[in-house]
Amino acid sequence: MQTRANSFLKVFPNPYMKLDGFGNPAGAFAVDPTHDPGRSFVGATIDKVDILDTLKEGDLRSPRQDIYYKFDLNEPTLLPPTAYYVDALRCGYLFPADEETARKVSVEFRSKHDFLQDACKSARKLWKEMYMEECPLPAYKKPSDEFVVDSFASTDKKVEVKK
Repeated sequence: MQTRANSFLKVFPNPYMKLDGFGNPAGAFAVDPTHDPGRSFVGATIDKVDILDTLKEGDLRSPRQDIYYKFDLNEPTLLPPTAYYVDALRCGYLFPADEETARKVSVEFRSKHDFLQDACKSARKLWKEMYMEECPLPAYKKPSDEFVVDSFASTDKKVEVKK
């Protein structure tokens, strides 16, 4: 018998799906507003915003800004199995937190740290191809036993957070 709880997808955000101009993870994926109008991103929040210029009266544009995100990689987000989220899982914007979710959307299940390590490696490689220089983002290191990935802010120096 299928219960309401197991009809949801359990997912994590992929911070490395996109890097900002400084090499910080910026892969915040927008929620489907038809299903959750109260949240902005799946498993991520805005950590900090730096405004880079001021507007003059009559300007019709937004000010230039740098946005830094904080990614929650400790607890998976539960999402309805809509086409929007299934596509996001299949494209790598999100990744499955459990084998059941991976099976539901027909993607390979890998551990959180294996996925993040591969995603970081791919992001660093793409950066080097685009900018013809080494990416300032450090290589992902799997946390040791005395560390736990609690959350990851793109403004942090390390992914590891002490218990």
